[in-house]
Amino acid sequence: MIKGKIKKGNKRARLALDVFLHRIKRYLGAYLLLLGGADAIIFTAGIGEHYKGVINRLKADIRKTVSTKTKILIIPTDEEQMIAELTYALIGGRA
Repeated sequence: MIKGKIKKGNKRARLALDVFLHRIKRYLGAYLLLLGGADAIIFTAGIGEHYKGVINRLKADIRKTVSTKTKILIIPTDEEQMIAELTYALIGGRA
């Protein structure tokens, strides 16, 4: 949705995406400094799986500043499956 608005020249949509990316980079930078680096940075769910443009921009910026040994991974999630499995286990495995 936002991608389409940006393509149509919507400046507010562009600003929203830029602020979003800035916040992700700010948090990543803070955590990487606190941890002294990372073996991997993992993106999941909506962003990781459905917003390749956002991930590609982040990857490019991460590669400029983080060790090239740090892996950038996209891991699909299935929250509904996890909820079903946990619920099933909670009721004692009975249907």
